Amino acid sequence: MSSNKIKVLPDKVVHQIAAGEIVERPVSVVKELVDNSLDAGASEILIYLEGGGKRLVRVVDNGCGMSRDDALMAFENHATSKIQGIEDLNKIATMGFRGEALPSIASVSKVLLRTRVEEDDSATEVVVEGGKVVSVRGAAGRRGTDISVRALFYNLPARRKFLKQDRTEEIKIKQWVTYTAAVKNGVRFVLTSEGRELINFPAVTSPMDRIRQVVKGDFVEINSEREGMKIIGAVCHPGAAKTSGSSLVFLVNGRVIRDGLLFKAVKDGFMSTLKRGETPVGLLALDLHPRLVDVNVHPQKSEVRFADQRSIYLFVRYAVERGVNSFRFAVTPQKWGEKGNAYDYVRKTQNVAPGASSSISGFGQREMFKGSGGGDLHSEYAQGEKDFRFSDLRYIGQALGCYLLCELGDSLYVVDMHAAHERYNYNLIRNRYKAGSLPVQSLLVPIAVELEEELLELCHKNAAFFESYGFEIELFGESTLLVRSAPPMVSQGLLKELISELAKLSEEVPADGAFSAVLDKVAAAIACKSSVRSGDSLSREEVYSLFRDLDSTEFSAACPHGRPVVVRFERSEVE
Repeated sequence: MSSNKIKVLPDKVVHQIAAGEIVERPVSVVKELVDNSLDAGASEILIYLEGGGKRLVRVVDNGCGMSRDDALMAFENHATSKIQGIEDLNKIATMGFRGEALPSIASVSKVLLRTRVEEDDSATEVVVEGGKVVSVRGAAGRRGTDISVRALFYNLPARRKFLKQDRTEEIKIKQWVTYTAAVKNGVRFVLTSEGRELINFPAVTSPMDRIRQVVKGDFVEINSEREGMKIIGAVCHPGAAKTSGSSLVFLVNGRVIRDGLLFKAVKDGFMSTLKRGETPVGLLALDLHPRLVDVNVHPQKSEVRFADQRSIYLFVRYAVERGVNSFRFAVTPQKWGEKGNAYDYVRKTQNVAPGASSSISGFGQREMFKGSGGGDLHSEYAQGEKDFRFSDLRYIGQALGCYLLCELGDSLYVVDMHAAHERYNYNLIRNRYKAGSLPVQSLLVPIAVELEEELLELCHKNAAFFESYGFEIELFGESTLLVRSAPPMVSQGLLKELISELAKLSEEVPADGAFSAVLDKVAAAIACKSSVRSGDSLSREEVYSLFRDLDSTEFSAACPHGRPVVVRFERSEVE
């Protein structure tokens, strides 16, 4: 008789598998412990870290505490005081509810729990290592809970080696605590790492006062309510938008979540005040009736499911729209090709030009230029104009801040000066980098750039990447980067935005360290921040200098981001 191959796993293995879903890194431990403190009614939560949370995460609160029996039961799988039956899943009002977190954490670390309820004379101390209760005894202690989690993944070295550097893990924890504190204004939060105080948010009466503690800069308050739904938060001035979606933070019923529907609602609420590719900066917290949202869809509770997506979308969009309108920004006119316009202006674009093809259509949908498809984009001119040169154009004037109007023969040419200059700079940077002759300029006075901690860490870790593209950088304090040299064409006013973009690109470098693997994207980023922009006024000499530069480089129909460089209109199309 053959032996059975399918067997029930031991409890220890089951707990460690569950821990893999719930406990991904130190911030997961902080999240679960702080959630328990909030559910215990704490008005003060103190968090202590060592080694970015890898060596120690300690959370101390003044909540209701636990009795001796409850303290032991808390380490049993699926033991919870927060729900009693299946019907309770439809009305979850607590941060935790599954009873999985503490036993999962204890199975992959060394835990010391000290807790006391008001009516007990002494506290209870429980020590658990690798999921096994080592000791239980009475101890001195005030009302509340003090729990220490040491040596995370000490018994799972394969998991431990995937943890990031201490600083990176610390930044993740600081971000999560900051976002969570934003909607818990009645609770004092203090975060300390290696003796350094990173966060100290005193309790405040007004939710918006706490939002102001968390969100810095020029922002507009969002505050709206209707039946079963409430939203509060802050979003940036449209001019402060970024190109990273991570700059927009959402909380639903107190939980930090990721959600594409909310992201779209906020972007749509900004209407046309955003440029293509930009994302608002801000923090928005929704408080929804439990019947409107299911929080039991993800092991880490980082995703939710809405019962009525359309209602949520419209509620968030209109709340943001009202806030953005308070900036008194004029909505930009519709572009050619948008509904209701007299003419259609259609273009197909790719994010980065090399290897792509591009077509630009003008009035009447007539094809103007067509990319050859191979290598860089080489345009083939309509009606056999192979010998066309920009310097042959007769410059008429500048229109709408960004467009150079020119004529040649019986045709009108509209040149996008930013796209044209960007294309030239892009080609120049790529060619110079490949030739090993990218120009670098030492700055007489280093430029200080304030960055978010996560970006600062990327810059520090990938300094060699920056140096390969002409940027000499140096950490200065906890939130500042000094730029000592840069390519001379880079606009210093856009240096912060460029450094932020390059920091993210540095993470795309392959394991073999070949910085050239991201050359196209880096060249596009530098070119964009080094080129003339809409609103700049060019003299005739500067216009013709740009035209000569374009004649000297391999021409393409579009800039690296897909915007057309030039469109031609026949006389018959204008008349």
